[in-house]
Amino acid sequence: MAVKASFGAHFTVKTFFARNDQNQDGFIDEKEYDQVFSRFNASAENNGLMAIRPTGDGDLSEKAIVWKERRSVPEVPAPLFYRGKVYMVANGGVLTSVDANSGKLLYRSRVNAPGAYYASPVAGAGKIFVTSSDGIITVLADGPDMKILSSNDLGERIFGTPALLDSRVYVRSSSALWAFGDK
Repeated sequence: MAVKASFGAHFTVKTFFARNDQNQDGFIDEKEYDQVFSRFNASAENNGLMAIRPTGDGDLSEKAIVWKERRSVPEVPAPLFYRGKVYMVANGGVLTSVDANSGKLLYRSRVNAPGAYYASPVAGAGKIFVTSSDGIITVLADGPDMKILSSNDLGERIFGTPALLDSRVYVRSSSALWAFGDK
């Protein structure tokens, strides 16, 4: 039996039990359940986006960490650095923007395009482009506040990151290559 976690990703119940049923009785008891979630919690404490001081001396201790952002960190898309800010889009369409120097949260809000996100955000000409796997491209203004300029539904699945070249945005969907911009 497979349980769908999201489009293209899955895990089996058999695999879950093999890893977590420590006494092999076919059940997850309270102690085993608590162990599973304590591992998740311990892992979550160390995950996130971090700015590390590039000193070049090999120091990766806590004092080398300038700032951390632990919430709404994407599973697949790479963060975008643009004009002194870091943008991250997570599943569900949650866009987070932080000041790259201080790590100060500028905003965290939904882009009104739920679903999974595999494409990394891209930027050009003062605009941020985020693309959901459901085929919705949201265009936002670069700035300290979230401002949605447009939302465009291509009606097809999109998994690849759009490319920007010569005032055009190129998008590969499940059945077409799209080009948007000036002639």
